[in-house]
Amino acid sequence: IETFANSLGRSVEEFAKQALESSAPADLGTRCTVFMNSKVKQSLREGAGVEDIAAGLAYSVIKNCLHKVLKIKDRSVLGDTVVVQGGTFKNPAIHRAFEKILGTKAVCPHVPELMGAYGAALLARDANIEKSNFIGTDNLSMATGYDARHIRCKGCENKCTVTKMTFSNGRIFHSGNKCERIFSNEGKSSRKGFNLPDYKLELLFNRPLKPKRTPIAKIGVPRALNMFENFPFWATLLVKSGFEVILSPESTAKVYEAGARTVMSDNICYPAKLTHGHVLKLVEMGVDRIFFPTVVKEADEFQKALNTFNCPVVTGYPDVIRSALAIEESKNIPFDVPVVSFANEKLLKQSCWKYLSRFEIPKNRFEKAFKFALEAQRVYRSEVLERGKRILEDAAKRDEAAVLLLGRPYHVDRQVNHKIPEMISNMGAHVLTEDSVSGGDIDLTDVHVLTQWEYANRIYAACKAAKGYEKLHIVQLNSFGCGPDAIAVDEAKEILESLGKSHTLLKIDEVSSPGSNKLRLRSMMESVKLRGERGKKRAKKRQSTPPFLDVDRDRKVLAPFFSPFHSPIIEAFSRHMGYDMETLPPPDRQSVEVGLKYTNNEICYPAVIVIGDLIKAVQSGKYDSSKLALGITQTGGQCRASSYLSLLKKALLSAGYGDIPVVTVALVRNDLNYQPGFGLDMGMVLKRGLHGLLYSDAIMQMYYPIAAREMNRGDAKRIADKYMDMSYDLLGGPNKGFLKAVSSAAREFNAVPLKEENVPVVGFVGEIYVKYNSFGNLFIVDYLTEMGVEVLVPPMFDFFIQLVVNTRVDVRDNVKKRGIGWAMTYPAEWYIRKHIARFEEAKSGFRYYRPAHDFQHIANRAEEIIHLTNQFGEGWLIPGEVASMAEDEVNNVLCVQPFGCIANHIIGKGIEKRLKDMYPSLNLLT
Repeated sequence: IETFANSLGRSVEEFAKQALESSAPADLGTRCTVFMNSKVKQSLREGAGVEDIAAGLAYSVIKNCLHKVLKIKDRSVLGDTVVVQGGTFKNPAIHRAFEKILGTKAVCPHVPELMGAYGAALLARDANIEKSNFIGTDNLSMATGYDARHIRCKGCENKCTVTKMTFSNGRIFHSGNKCERIFSNEGKSSRKGFNLPDYKLELLFNRPLKPKRTPIAKIGVPRALNMFENFPFWATLLVKSGFEVILSPESTAKVYEAGARTVMSDNICYPAKLTHGHVLKLVEMGVDRIFFPTVVKEADEFQKALNTFNCPVVTGYPDVIRSALAIEESKNIPFDVPVVSFANEKLLKQSCWKYLSRFEIPKNRFEKAFKFALEAQRVYRSEVLERGKRILEDAAKRDEAAVLLLGRPYHVDRQVNHKIPEMISNMGAHVLTEDSVSGGDIDLTDVHVLTQWEYANRIYAACKAAKGYEKLHIVQLNSFGCGPDAIAVDEAKEILESLGKSHTLLKIDEVSSPGSNKLRLRSMMESVKLRGERGKKRAKKRQSTPPFLDVDRDRKVLAPFFSPFHSPIIEAFSRHMGYDMETLPPPDRQSVEVGLKYTNNEICYPAVIVIGDLIKAVQSGKYDSSKLALGITQTGGQCRASSYLSLLKKALLSAGYGDIPVVTVALVRNDLNYQPGFGLDMGMVLKRGLHGLLYSDAIMQMYYPIAAREMNRGDAKRIADKYMDMSYDLLGGPNKGFLKAVSSAAREFNAVPLKEENVPVVGFVGEIYVKYNSFGNLFIVDYLTEMGVEVLVPPMFDFFIQLVVNTRVDVRDNVKKRGIGWAMTYPAEWYIRKHIARFEEAKSGFRYYRPAHDFQHIANRAEEIIHLTNQFGEGWLIPGEVASMAEDEVNNVLCVQPFGCIANHIIGKGIEKRLKDMYPSLNLLT
C-alpha cells in the first residue's frame, strides 16, 4: 500500500483517507504485487480515481487475508466479538474493508501496531523469570547505537550477505544469515536435531559415477526435479551400462541466474526454473549428451491409491527445456528424453532397454545393470524409512521435539528450501521428511481428494502416520506456483485437524526470506511450549456430502454453464437419460467472488468460476436444497480438473449445504463419490452423444465466420440459437435428423446478408473451459467477432477423440500394458471416422466450410514439438492444433490459459519457442 501510495504521489495517511471517500472501489483481485500493479494501471486507464484505487487495495488486502491466508468461509467461526490488531490496521480503510466484507463491527485498539509487544510483555510478566536481560527503559537509546558491517559468508554455496551489528557494550548480533552454522546469535552451542533432508542428499548423490571400463560417453544429468527421487536408479543404470555420469552442481542463486532468461512461464515453480540453469551448467561442463527422462508415473507405493502420476511440470519439463534451450540445434549436444513409468517394473525395463539399446550395449550387461539399479533405488528408500523410524523412536524415548517437513522430493535441495531444515535442526528439533514416516502400509481410501499424484499421496500418508506422536509437529513447504499443492495443502491440513494436530505452511520461492521463516518456525515451537496440555487441539471428525441414491433420481440437478453451443446438448442428453438437469445462466463476477470464498485461491480460474457459480445458485434461495443435486465432470489424469469434484464437495460443506448430494460424469474410477442412483446408458452415450457433440461443433463452426461478416448484428446468433434449441428433439429422433439439421443450418447461414467477404482470421486455442466459455476468456472471442475478425475455434470433439491416440501412445511408450482398451481403439476409430465423414459432408455446403483436421494428423504434427505422453489438460492437442493452423496459413493464433494452469506451463507457454522456430510466420500470443 505504501508503494502504491507513493507511486501516486500520496503519503500512506493521505491514501487511506482518500480510500474512505470512494463510492466505487476498484476490483483489483488478490494476486501478487506484479499482477496487482498491472490491474492498478488498467483501472486508472478505465477512469478509476485515486480514491477508488486506494479502496480497492484495502479490499484486496482483506480478501487475501480472509480467503487465501486464514481461509475463513464462515464468519461465525470468529465469534460474536471480533478484535483486530497489527500495524496494518492503523490504516482506517483496511479496518473499514474488513468490516464491510465480514458484515460486522470489529474492535481495533488505538495502537494496533504495539499489541504484539504488549502481549510479549504480559507473557514475560507471567512467566516468573528470576533474572531478566532487559536493559531498562532508561537505557533503550543504547539499542539504537551500533556499527553495522556487511560480511559475505563463505560457509556454503549460498554465500549469504550477513549484517554484523556491534553495539556500544560490545555485544554482537547477526542478521541476513539463512543458517547459524557460521554466524550465530545463540551465544553458546546447543544441541541440534537430526537433519534428515541433508542426510537424504548424501544418500541420493554420493555414489559412484564412473564405470570401471572406458566410458561409452559422458552423459550429463541435471540435479533437478525428479532426480531428487530417482537418481539412485538412473545413476546405477547408466554407470553399470558403461556411461560416466556427470551431475550438475548443487543449486545456487548463480545456477538459477544462468538459466533465468530462458524460463518460458514466469509463474511456474522455482524448482522448475532452476532446471534451466542446471542444464546450461552441464553444457559448460562439456558433456557428450544430456539425459532428462519424461517420467509419467512413479512407483506404486500405496496399494489403494488411485494413481501414481507425477505432476505435469515434473513429467513435461524435459520438453520445455528442449524447446527453450534448443541445445541440440545450437550446441550439437543430444538431449535424451526417454519416456518411462516406474509404476510397472516390466514396462520400466522395456523403456530402459529401448533407450539404451541404441548404444549397442550387450543385452546381458543391461540385464545386470537394470537389476543393480532397482536394488540401488530400493536400498535408498529403505534407508530413508529406517532412519525416519529410528529418529521417531529416539525422540519419543528422550522426550525430544521433531518436525515432519512435508514437501516434494526436490524440497531437500538447499537452494529450494532456503535451509529451513537446518533452521529447525538448530532449534533443537529433529527434521523428518514425508517419505521417511510411511511406506505402503497407509490406507488412503478415506482421503477426500483424488489420490492421483504420487508425491501428494506421500503427503497424505505422512499426515496419517503422524497420529500418536505427541511431539511431532507438522510443517509443509509450498513452492509458489505449485499446482497440486492447491489441493494437497488443504487436504493435508484437514487430515491433521481430524487427528488433533496443527499444520504450519511455509510458502517459498526464489526470493530468500530467512528472517520471516525463522520467525514463523520459532513462533510455532514456542507456542507449542506455551500452550502445553491446555493447548492440545481436539480431533475433528471429517464430513462429506451424502451419496446420490435411487430415491434421489427426482432431484433437480444443477449444472454450470459451459458454452452456448455445448451446454444445450448436455442438458438435453441428461433429460433423455431421465434426469431433471438445469443449466445455470452464464457466470458473472459474483460467481468469481463466491468461488474465491469457498475454494483454495491458488486453484485454476475455471474451478473458481464453476464452483462459485454452483454455490451462488444454491445460496440464491431459488431452489429447495432438499430436492437439489449438483452436477460436475471428473476427467482423471494429471490435471487438477480431476479434483473439481472434491473441491465442490468441500465447498458445499463450508457453505453449510452438506445435505446436497453431488453427481459426476467420471472418466476414471470414482471412489470419491458414491452415486448408485446415477448412471449413464453407455450405448446412448457412444451413439447419440457422439452425434450431439459433432452437431454442436458444426453449428459453432458455421456461426463464427458469419457473425464476423454479417450486415445485421444478431443474424448469426438467431440461427445458432434456433438450431441449438432443437437439441432435445434431435436427440430423440433418428440419426439422420442431426445431419439434415446441419445441412439446413448451412443453407440458412449462407443466406445471411454480409457486409464483406474477406476478413482477418485468428486461431483460438487453449484450456478447454476458457476456450469455449465467453466469461472465462474475458469475452475475447466475442470482442474479436464484433471487430470483424473470424475466430477459428477448434471442435470440442477433438478433446475427446484424443483418447484413441493416447491409449495407443501409452502402450507404444511402455506407460501402460496392452489390454482391452487398446484393442477397442481400432473399431472405435473406424466408427468415429464414419460419423465424422457424414457430418463433414452435411456441412460441406456452407460457404466458408473448412475441412476438419484429421485427429491423427494433429497428433503427428504435435509429436514434432512435444511427446504425446503429455496428456494432462488439453495435452498435445494445443501444439497440434497450432501447428495444423499454421499449415493452413492461419498464422495469427491466440492461446489462452487460466492463471497458474500447470498443464499450460508445458503444452502452451512452455513450447512456444519451438513452435515459432518450426513455423517462422507464426504470430502466437499466449
